[in-house]
Amino acid sequence: MFTPEEVINYKTLHSAWAMYRGAGIICLGKSAWLNSFSPQHLEKCLHYQLMFYDDLLDVICEKIEAREGSYLAGNS
Repeated sequence: MFTPEEVINYKTLHSAWAMYRGAGIICLGKSAWLNSFSPQHLEKCLHYQLMFYDDLLDVICEKIEAREGSYLAGNS
């Protein structure tokens, strides 16, 4: 889910953003937002937030990896 910078409520952002100032990605674990979805196929997933210049991106996935190099589609 993308949230544009104009509507991000910075007062309600997770406290991890203040704790890890300058971070671009934080893991919110099994957040209330994640738990609001049907859990049948999300058992191994966590809630991540990625901060960009003018967007906040909420992602549900098993893991996020950052590596040097170009993007590889599919399993690597």
